[in-house]
Amino acid sequence: MSNEPDDTGVLVAEDEGNTIVGFGCCNRQRSEELAAKGFNGEFQAIYVLPFFQGRGLGRRMFDMARHLNERSISGASCWVLRDNDRARRFYEALGGQIVGRRVQELGAEQVLVEFAYGWQRLDLMISE
Repeated sequence: MSNEPDDTGVLVAEDEGNTIVGFGCCNRQRSEELAAKGFNGEFQAIYVLPFFQGRGLGRRMFDMARHLNERSISGASCWVLRDNDRARRFYEALGGQIVGRRVQELGAEQVLVEFAYGWQRLDLMISE
């Protein structure tokens, strides 16, 4: 799959002093498996500094859905670590459903498990 440069969307959240406190990035889907399931976009990164979490910044990061939707990308997914309970609750509160799973062995005793959360209708996520 190719990603055209203008397909990438980035949002940055700043505090009152113009310090970056969060960011998000989206693009076309990198996983052929998820694209085949209708998730042709991907939220590649969503991060808000811990002190600023719980203030609605993460939810506003999902305004990236507008960027994807404007490029005829109707559904998207986001990978999250299985053990990141806070992020998983956040994605579930936004209507995300688990649509994929991947496991990576990092060493003899280390295994990384991630879930893909998906949203079939990005147009429903866009705030007015």
